[in-house]
Amino acid sequence: VFEAGYGNNAIPEGRNMMVTYITGLWIIQQCRNRWLAQREGSLSWDEIVQVSEQCGPSRAFIDVDDPVFGCPQADMPATVREACVQTGQGRLESMGEIARCLYESLVLKYRRNVECLEKITGHRLEFIHIMGGGIQNKTLCQWIADATGIPVMAGPTETTSMGNLLMQLKADGEIVSLEEGREISLRSSQVDFYEPSGKKWWDDTYGKYRELFRKK
Repeated sequence: VFEAGYGNNAIPEGRNMMVTYITGLWIIQQCRNRWLAQREGSLSWDEIVQVSEQCGPSRAFIDVDDPVFGCPQADMPATVREACVQTGQGRLESMGEIARCLYESLVLKYRRNVECLEKITGHRLEFIHIMGGGIQNKTLCQWIADATGIPVMAGPTETTSMGNLLMQLKADGEIVSLEEGREISLRSSQVDFYEPSGKKWWDDTYGKYRELFRKK
């Protein structure tokens, strides 16, 4: 567990949660900041997802957990381009190409960690539960289901606020357990479900990804 980069976090009611941390949508957020600075007008997340879909499958990938991507960058798109060049994958140019690279690289990192969890626990995961603002990217959620071959449940979005509220309800005696609070949260939130499909393509792509970052 330690060698795989996992650890134990203390959570409410005296429990432990085995966790690892992945540099996720922070990278694309940094890229969006740069793209906004280079253009007039707005740039929605839907537009970024749309241009990434129009580019087709990515021809380059990054390891999202490389320390360079965890730090604020004045020009994150340039940092991504340089990382792809250094690993011999060529140079990405457009916003769509960079966004597609980041989304697919994140999905492949998730798959790698799913396999790691299954190896550690000795059990096949039955479903993946995704929460937070990233679930508004429905394409990303579907790709996670496709790449892992595991159904995905996505929701709620505002998990930090929801968690704080539930703990206050428990402290005030309004609910008796976290399980009760989670049921309330589930009934009060929009939750979407994604069934996996097209895993063969992701299997082939994952093989390339693992070969590229086999030392990490």
